[in-house]
Amino acid sequence: MANNFSSDITDMDEAASELIRYARLATEATSRFEDGVVDTGFESAVRAPLDKGEDAVIETALNRLKEEESPAYEELLSMAEDCAQTRVDAKGVHLLVLIPIMCWSRYLIPHGKISNEALKATAELFQKGWATEKATVQIGDCLLSADHLPEGLADVRHLLDRLTKKTKTGIVDIAKVVTTTPPPDFADVRYLALGVSAPDTASLFHPLNQSYEERARTVMDFCLGVREILQNDFIGTMIDVQPPASFFSGWRQADATMRIFAVRSLVDYVCCMGYSPADLIATTAVFTKMGGETHEGDGDEIRVSISVKDQPSKVVAGVVAPSMPEDNDNNQTFIGAVLDNCRVGRIIPLTQTFPMEWCEECGAPLYANPEGYVCHIEPPAGLDESKFAPTLN
Repeated sequence: MANNFSSDITDMDEAASELIRYARLATEATSRFEDGVVDTGFESAVRAPLDKGEDAVIETALNRLKEEESPAYEELLSMAEDCAQTRVDAKGVHLLVLIPIMCWSRYLIPHGKISNEALKATAELFQKGWATEKATVQIGDCLLSADHLPEGLADVRHLLDRLTKKTKTGIVDIAKVVTTTPPPDFADVRYLALGVSAPDTASLFHPLNQSYEERARTVMDFCLGVREILQNDFIGTMIDVQPPASFFSGWRQADATMRIFAVRSLVDYVCCMGYSPADLIATTAVFTKMGGETHEGDGDEIRVSISVKDQPSKVVAGVVAPSMPEDNDNNQTFIGAVLDNCRVGRIIPLTQTFPMEWCEECGAPLYANPEGYVCHIEPPAGLDESKFAPTLN
């Protein structure tokens, strides 16, 4: 037993070293020709464990390169993510796609299963604008939150495998992914997941014979079309459908878009309480982990709070925007510009830094009010809270 264990460790070390070797070669390639030669072997080496449903060797190699702070880390990460969200087999090529949906509501934002009619119409619209007639498009039957998205490379591949397993209806049961209820929030993102299969890569994607302007119109028409299709499944929720993208790109693009969307939604949310933007005071402040709480890679937060002019010392709503320390000034300025674009009456960027604090009873983040005091969110006096869903913010 001990010998077998030792042998497994040796095999993993050798496989990880091979991935590291290819990643370093990729960083040193000096032409597209050389890139192509390196990538052929590199891709095969990365796909091999993923095709077996394993990712430990890839994670081992990534950890080593990260510890070394090597530029090869990004090369391996990029290749690993691409190989996780795609598959090549005897039947052709397969791609995992996400359609991000920005949402805000004063009620609970939907998640889980939605109507088959909406799913079929969305898949058909995707095939028309993004794929070809030779491609097969299948769609997961559930709205996913960020908490439901797979995190590990092997888990991403497993979702792709599930979505590309041929079904009669083109709708795939992915309910096992939706294991928890998303935390309540007035603004959040939902995803539809699709599996696209084709005989070859050229058949995966819509022909590139449109002008850039025509392509932009196709993208806009798709987003507006899907928004209309989903209206009945998002009653009471405002949605903004984003363009579809491969799994990792879609997730990152949605994360970036959500930072702006959440700030805009914060203003709209408070205006549902009977106020106009001119009645509002927005306070932005940097919150950071202090002393022994900090770890390498930890980021700060810019917490955006809203008060109303007739109760300026109270915070009635807020939202958290992640930020790295070196970007705090720029991000605080940018958020201020977004709030100004929303015609908020007064915007106060506080210059002092606050320690990250949360309510010990409910876990909600604490915010700075216009006077620089940290406090808990309190609904405005006289507000009927039963008309608003609970929110962690």
